[in-house]
Amino acid sequence: MRPAVLVAAMEVALKSSVQAFGVAESTSTSLVMLPGLFAGDWIWSAAATLLAEAGQHCLVLRDAYAERKAHIDDPFGALVDDLLETLDQHALSSVFLAGNSVGGVVALEAARRHPERIAGLLLSGVPGLGGPARLGIRPKLRYTREDALEVARRLCVNHDLVTDEVVTRCLAPFQQTRTIVNIARYVLALETYDSEHAVRRLACPTLFVWGGQDQVTPVERLRALPAVWNSLCTIDGCGHSPMFECPALYGDAVLRFVDVHSPAQTV
Repeated sequence: MRPAVLVAAMEVALKSSVQAFGVAESTSTSLVMLPGLFAGDWIWSAAATLLAEAGQHCLVLRDAYAERKAHIDDPFGALVDDLLETLDQHALSSVFLAGNSVGGVVALEAARRHPERIAGLLLSGVPGLGGPARLGIRPKLRYTREDALEVARRLCVNHDLVTDEVVTRCLAPFQQTRTIVNIARYVLALETYDSEHAVRRLACPTLFVWGGQDQVTPVERLRALPAVWNSLCTIDGCGHSPMFECPALYGDAVLRFVDVHSPAQTV
C-alpha cells in the first residue's frame, strides 16, 4: 500500500480549517502541500481528489500569507512555525513538503530549520530558481478584477481554466489594505531570499516539478542550475502551478517520489 498523503495549505486558525480527502492509514509518510501568495489552497483540490482516489489520505488547510505578518528580520519564520504546529497536531514526525511558488520558500526554510522533520521536498515555481517572479502587475493599494485576471492568465497556460471563480479567488487576498500591505512584505522578502543557496544546502531528497510553460518563474534558468540537473521533472502544457493545470501528471510525479523516498511513520 502506498504512503498516506497529507495535503496542507497553511492557515492561522489551523485547528478549524482542515478539509479531508480519503481515509487515513495507521502508518504513513505524509505530504504537506503549501500554496503560493496569489494561488491559494484551492490549487490543490484536484490533485488531492486524485490522490485520495489512488488510496492516499489527504488533508487540505488554508494559506496564512494574508494574516501572518512578514517580520523584517525573519519574514518566513511564523509560517514555518505554523507548519510545525500542524505537524504536531496531527502527530506527524517526518513528512514530505510540496511547495508552490512562495510555498516552496516556506518548504525550503522548514527543511533548513527542522531537517529531522522533513523526509523530502517537491518544489514548483519557486521564486529565485526560475528567475525573479514575473506577475505582470505593479504594487499598489487597490487591485481590480482586471488585475486578478492578468495574474490568473500568467499563472495558467490553458486560459479555459481561468474561470470567473478562479479570478475571484485570485482577487480575494487583495480586498483589504491590511492584507495587501502584508503580502507586499512577502514579495519584498523574496527579492533578497537566496533560493539557489538554500537548494544547494539541502540534505533531503528533492524533486523539482515545474510547468514547462511557466511564465512567472520560467524553467529555462532552472535547467542551468547544477543542483537540479538530476531531479527536474518538467510537465508540458502547464504554467506556474502544475498541480492545478495538470493534476494527474503532477500526482503521478508525487507518488513516484514518495514511494521511493518514504520512511516508515506512525500516525
